[in-house]
Amino acid sequence: MAFHENYRRSLPIPKKTAEVINFYNMTKGGVDCADQMIETYSSKFATGRWPVALFCKLLDIAAINAYVVFEKLKMDGAGKEKRRLFIKRLGKVSAKSYRSTGDQMQLFPVWSQQDS
Repeated sequence: MAFHENYRRSLPIPKKTAEVINFYNMTKGGVDCADQMIETYSSKFATGRWPVALFCKLLDIAAINAYVVFEKLKMDGAGKEKRRLFIKRLGKVSAKSYRSTGDQMQLFPVWSQQDS
């Protein structure tokens, strides 16, 4: 074995990565943080239907976004509200507004034989 063969094997070869991959690696921290926050308080449950799973995921993302906006818009002197309490209050307000307009709202129309 010659000296130059060992030398060539021990040199690290710099890998060239695409600019898109470098940009993704630099900015993926926000996604990881959001996933971690969603995992703490999630609305997901075991289901075999993909639309229900998608709805739960969108609901979790909407709750995170609402919490972030709420915290940014608060007055400087106000203390930070716990996210668990915020999500609980958000659900109560949403349910209350639905109950108050639920009589007038018809989510699933009922079709009778006469309508056909």
